[in-house]
Amino acid sequence: MDITTRFEQLINTNGGIIEKLPPNCKSSHIFKMNNKIMPLKLYIESTSCEWNLNSYDGIVILYLIKTSNILIIHTSKLNTKRTRSLTINIQYSNLLRKINDVVDLQQYIKDYSESIDNIITDTKYNEIPRSEILETRKNTNELEADGYDEIYSLIPEMISKTVEKCRADAGFYINNDLEKCIGIQIKTATLRKNGIMNVFHNCANYNNLLLFCRPMSRLYIGTVVIPGNLIISSSDIGLTFNDNSKYGEYIIPEIKMKQFMIDLFEAIIINQKEFIWPSGKIVDISSLTLFNFNDLCIPQYISHIKEYNSNKWRKNYIY
Repeated sequence: MDITTRFEQLINTNGGIIEKLPPNCKSSHIFKMNNKIMPLKLYIESTSCEWNLNSYDGIVILYLIKTSNILIIHTSKLNTKRTRSLTINIQYSNLLRKINDVVDLQQYIKDYSESIDNIITDTKYNEIPRSEILETRKNTNELEADGYDEIYSLIPEMISKTVEKCRADAGFYINNDLEKCIGIQIKTATLRKNGIMNVFHNCANYNNLLLFCRPMSRLYIGTVVIPGNLIISSSDIGLTFNDNSKYGEYIIPEIKMKQFMIDLFEAIIINQKEFIWPSGKIVDISSLTLFNFNDLCIPQYISHIKEYNSNKWRKNYIY
């Protein structure tokens, strides 16, 4: 059972009903009571105990897992929309409730109720029909190829592409030493219809590699660069350009990419555990490993490994 489901089962609204909304809605839930409906958004405490509430305006429920407390408040009443759990426990101690206490949401519903149509249509982004996507967007292979070319242009002569279906998409190295490479996995995305978000799919399970999420939007804001081990909670990354998004601190501006990668490489060489990104964020890099480029070129699936070994044998003994 995930945390959200557990929350929905434990919270006691004293007669009202909480229901989950579709993923694309800006609000995560609705509260229904006495023929009125109120949108709200559930935020769940992260392992870092950091909270960023800038992207939502309305009633929020903050679930502090470590203390089993919840805070219900309108975002306009917050002292700041970027805070930490310790600060919440101190500043709003008189408003905190245990998750299994009776929660009084009825006091808010009079002022903040809305029609269900307004709530459902207030979405994070506009859905695009698949037919339109196929007409207006490049196919995945072409998009990824363009992404690699753009990244290569930022760090020329220091990156080489692997063959298809391998452990990584490319290797980054210094002084032409292919025996010591940072494995790189490249993800590309185009803007959604509203022009403010790129979503990068299937970003999990790239442990020990460096993930490059390249917005192919012509905005040239940079590339999200993040150790693959840090993507553990979701397979998708949503990157917005109009707010302080979760992964915004990992953006490497174009002009800084080359020196950033050189400095990061040198930090890995000396077994440095943390590294400072251009945003000032201190990032855990202890999972990043240097590979021999040939090892990055080995496929990951059994059928592909067999094909790889057959080709290798033919090259060694026939050609």
